[in-house]
Formats: sequence, structure tokens, C-alpha cells
Amino acid sequence: MKKCDNSNCKGKEYIIPGAILLAGIFIAYAILNSNKYNNTKVSTDNTQEVGEVKEIKQKDKEDKTQKVAKVTDKDYYRGSKDANVIIVEYTDLECPFCKRFHNTMEKVLANQQDVKLVFRHFPLDSLHPKNARKAAEAAECVGKLGGNNSFWKFVDEYFNTTKTNDRWNIDDELSRLIKVSGVDKTEFDKCYGKHEFKEKVQKNVDNAIETGGRGTPWSIIVTKKGKTIPINGAFSQEKVEQLIEYARNN
Repeated sequence: MKKCDNSNCKGKEYIIPGAILLAGIFIAYAILNSNKYNNTKVSTDNTQEVGEVKEIKQKDKEDKTQKVAKVTDKDYYRGSKDANVIIVEYTDLECPFCKRFHNTMEKVLANQQDVKLVFRHFPLDSLHPKNARKAAEAAECVGKLGGNNSFWKFVDEYFNTTKTNDRWNIDDELSRLIKVSGVDKTEFDKCYGKHEFKEKVQKNVDNAIETGGRGTPWSIIVTKKGKTIPINGAFSQEKVEQLIEYARNN
């Protein structure tokens, strides 16, 4: 190997090591920047990021549920009057998922002795413009004339015997529904014809939306300490009872 003299090889013995060192610096810089971006916007594993977003959205929804209108003696309910756990259900009588959840809640109440189910109206006019709001007003007229028991007789008969999703005409079946509920048909017609409960139904709808409801069934569990837990959809009996158990301890 030819040795360098002082005239033409001065410093050449440092060129290769220096180049290696410089390349290492560039590589390290690239890795650091790559890691920086991978931990924020361009991560290939976004499970944590998605989970955090879901958690934030859930928290927002739970905060909104605090706006649920206070339960009063004017509410129609099932279960224990002085229950430690209250479930406020906003429902659409034309909704097939509400029909399913109605049956589920009957089973839940049979199992859970310290639960109170409160009925609120949430007719979805965009989906059920023909019958849903009429059904809500009709149920309120029945409740006015016959009280809590008649109200629930009407609701039970509606869910158990009629079609959903506006596939029928409520006015054709009202006489039968009223007869089952046990109230006077003449008095009912006066109430129903005047839309006496139009404002009350609308207030239920407004409160459902205010609490975060975007579809039906939309329910909110209220604990003895005033905490609120959302039930967004037709949950199974097992899932509802798990939430009730959680509510008892919170």
C-alpha cells in the first residue's frame, strides 16, 4: 500500500472515519424524527389514539347526560317508586329497536327489585313522520285519563300488537288501543283532537337531544348519588343489569 507524503495526502487519513461519523449523525437524526412523527399523526399503530378519542367522546356524552330532566311524580314509571337506581328511557313507539328494548326492560325489572324505569318520548319525525308523534300524544292522553296503569297498558299493547316503522296507520287502530287501556273514548278524542300534550312531547324530545340522544332507544341511568350513565341503544338484559350493578355502587 502506498504511503502518503506531506504534500499530497495530508488529512486523507481522516476522510473515511469523518465520513462514517457524519453519516451516523444523519441516520440518528432521521431515526429521531421518524419516532417523533410515529408517536403523533402518522403512527402505524393508532390503537391508543383511537381509544383516547373514544374516551373523550364518551366523557362528553356522560357530561351531557347530567342535563336529564328531573324525575317527578308526573312521570310514568314502572318498578320501585323509591328505587335507588332510576333508568330514564327516551323512546319512539314506532322504533323496532325500542320494541325490543321494551321487552328487555320488562325482564330486567322482574329481576331487579330496586330499579325504577321512567318513560319519556323521543319520536323520530325524520324516520316515522306518520305515526310516532301521534302515538306519543295519544299515550299522554291515556295517562291523563287513566293514570300510570292505563298509560303502560297502552304502551304495552302498542309495542306488542302493532307494526313498526310507519307500516300502518295509527288512526285505524286507536279505538282498539284505547279500549285495552281502559279509558273513556269520548274524553280521549277530545284530548287527542286538541293536541293537548304537543308541548310536553316536544319538551321530552328537546331534553333527549340535550342529553346527547341521537337515536332510539336512548336511556340514562341515574344513581342515588346523582351520577349518570348512558345506555345508547337496545342493550341486552345482561349488559343492562351489569350497568345497574355498577350504578348501585356509584
